[in-house]
Amino acid sequence: MSLRPVKVEGSEEGLAITWSDGHQSFYPGPYLRGSCRCAECMDEWSSKRIVTPDLVEQGVYPVGGDVMGQYAIRLTWSDGHTTGIYSYDYLRSLCPCNQCQAEYAEHR
Repeated sequence: MSLRPVKVEGSEEGLAITWSDGHQSFYPGPYLRGSCRCAECMDEWSSKRIVTPDLVEQGVYPVGGDVMGQYAIRLTWSDGHTTGIYSYDYLRSLCPCNQCQAEYAEHR
């Protein structure tokens, strides 16, 4: 069974997710916004990142979101960006905690 968010809370600091395994992740707004994989943020042909966390304005935060089926969340951002869909697997791989970074480093 794949991991799913059981609680998602946005704030002016970022996005907090409690996962089905009990793990809690916190994603600072600019970090998560700069990790978007949509066609506006990544070149469709080369897959090169156009928008990176260091290019995102400080203070950007999620203002809303929609569940996409049973696999992802589409986030709406304070800078007006609305086209990013974050799969649950991708979100978990982005978790900045040491435990997740070590676990997902093995799969990269």
